[in-house]
Amino acid sequence: RLFSYMTKYTQLGAEWEEGGTKGPTIVDVNAIDNTYPVWELTGPSVNPTISVITTNTTLTYVGTITASQKLEIDMLNKTATLNGTSVIGNVSGDWVYMAPGTNRISYTAGNTDAPDSTLYWQEVVG
Repeated sequence: RLFSYMTKYTQLGAEWEEGGTKGPTIVDVNAIDNTYPVWELTGPSVNPTISVITTNTTLTYVGTITASQKLEIDMLNKTATLNGTSVIGNVSGDWVYMAPGTNRISYTAGNTDAPDSTLYWQEVVG
């Protein structure tokens, strides 16, 4: 599965590597403090998981997201919605964050046809 990623204001032009056998993706965060992203994905996806290996944080949505549903997890505000309805009870693990500098991030799901997901974040530069 692939990620795309962008800050809240500007899309960054870089490709994400596929998770699993190709290993995690490298992302550079130009910030002075930890950054808490918003993770968005549209199904189909089963038990999607995002891990920031650099900060040793992992979050899983426990459940199935159909092709017509959109999941949004806001790590800073600690919210999770599926098509706008709270699904916070389906979230397991850590509220992931990225450290300033280089971060290794992976995304996996329990189904092979899971589509790309997107990370958004705002860099705190002082």
